Amino acid sequence: MNQAKVLFLISSIIISLIPNNTFSQNYFSKRYQLNNDSGWDFSTNITSEIFGYTLQLEDGTNNNPDHRRLGFLRLDSLGNQLPFLKIYQDSVLSLGTGYGGSFIKLSGSSGYAMVGYKSMYVSNGRWDRGVLWRFNSYLDTLWTKTFADTPPNDSSFMFENFRELSDGGFIITAGYTLVTGNTFWRVKLVRTDSVGNIIWSKFYGTGNTDYVSFDVSPTSDGGYAIGGGAYPYNNTTQDNDPIIIKTDNNGNQQWLKHFGNPLCCEEFAMVDLAKDGNIQCGTTYSDSCYGYGYYYARINLVKIRNDSSIVWDKKFGMKKFWLWLNKVRVIPNGDI
Repeated sequence: MNQAKVLFLISSIIISLIPNNTFSQNYFSKRYQLNNDSGWDFSTNITSEIFGYTLQLEDGTNNNPDHRRLGFLRLDSLGNQLPFLKIYQDSVLSLGTGYGGSFIKLSGSSGYAMVGYKSMYVSNGRWDRGVLWRFNSYLDTLWTKTFADTPPNDSSFMFENFRELSDGGFIITAGYTLVTGNTFWRVKLVRTDSVGNIIWSKFYGTGNTDYVSFDVSPTSDGGYAIGGGAYPYNNTTQDNDPIIIKTDNNGNQQWLKHFGNPLCCEEFAMVDLAKDGNIQCGTTYSDSCYGYGYYYARINLVKIRNDSSIVWDKKFGMKKFWLWLNKVRVIPNGDI
């Protein structure tokens, strides 16, 4: 055997013995509890940090699962829990956050913001109030703003998602219904300044259909795009649609567009600002449905101009039973 072949074989053996993580990023799969209580925990938000990650959690206890607490854990880059724990709770009210994206790091500072709600059960239903939290870099509360209706306090507002704006203020999307539940859900959009004072708020949705919100994004023309869903009452065609509501800078509705199969079920639409200035939508498309809410769907990505016309519409993957998305974001290079 010549010298070249021997060197090649030795090199191949050495490479095969080197652990895989020498050539790849570290990955982990771990479980966490908010405070080692006998209850359930879940998370919808995580932020990337210099030291690793900040994980936002919610929990409920076995003896009172409807009385939720909020908390934050910090992890190193390998997912090991650091000696950091913050828990926020109320002796009367249950605390909750919105969907993925409802807890964010703020630009130009070392602080954080979060939207969600406080709720309590009353004699005729559940009363929810939207909440905007502002934290410093150690996740100590700097201030909170609570948004509720005026007496007789018969309406519920649940803040679902938000974005920080270029002036330091926030655009917040929310759900609205009566405390009793004896009405249809409507979408609420709230514009605030940097300290949470309301500049304006608007409602969207009409008729015998529940309109619910999931996500919101500024648009390149100075307006806003709300991603959500429309769920007709007593629906026999299963036409539960992803929707996008487009507004101008003052929250006035410019258009509302339905996506998905008109004879089948889909879940929410989510939105972001594409690198070319269009609206990037992520949702699902159901190829087939079988009654009682059963459907098979594929991932559906749609790029939309500010005037509601479609740039492109693409579907991906094999159809899956009850498939839905949780978050779609455009990353700095324009990929999705």
